[in-house]
Amino acid sequence: MSKTVRLEGHVTRKRVNPGSKSDHLAVVLVCATGEFTLRRQGGAPFGDTALDALVGKRVRASGVVSAGQFIVSQHEVLGDA
Repeated sequence: MSKTVRLEGHVTRKRVNPGSKSDHLAVVLVCATGEFTLRRQGGAPFGDTALDALVGKRVRASGVVSAGQFIVSQHEVLGDA
């Protein structure tokens, strides 16, 4: 079972996995411990409009880190990045 973590940082959109079949623009959390592709627990893996709304914001979120993704269960917007 994965451990729930709390991360804080700014949300941006950037290209991930360049040159692979998984190459795409993704919503990414940039924080002190690294960069993580964001996914919402129970949300669509691509094109999640709820995550799109967070681009350009600073957030604090709880969730699970798995294979470079941060699967968010809760979040709060702290302001603009």
